[in-house]
Amino acid sequence: MSMAGIGNAIAGTMAADAIKTIFTGHENRPATKGDINILINRIKRFHRVLNMALGENSSVPHFDMETKKIVYLENTLLAKMGK
Repeated sequence: MSMAGIGNAIAGTMAADAIKTIFTGHENRPATKGDINILINRIKRFHRVLNMALGENSSVPHFDMETKKIVYLENTLLAKMGK
């Protein structure tokens, strides 16, 4: 093992990493902790369920991401209109 061999290995590794970074698209790079936190913050707790009928008093079905259950929430648009 010589210093020249070590230098060549370092140069080759750096060149390969640089080429990989250049040719890998942004969407194909691994997610960072910051990226995951952004996704977590974008996910809302309640997701409207579109394939279920309205509940009593025109309440709208939603899926609660924390409890993993269907809940019926008041439709604020209808409540504001007085219906």
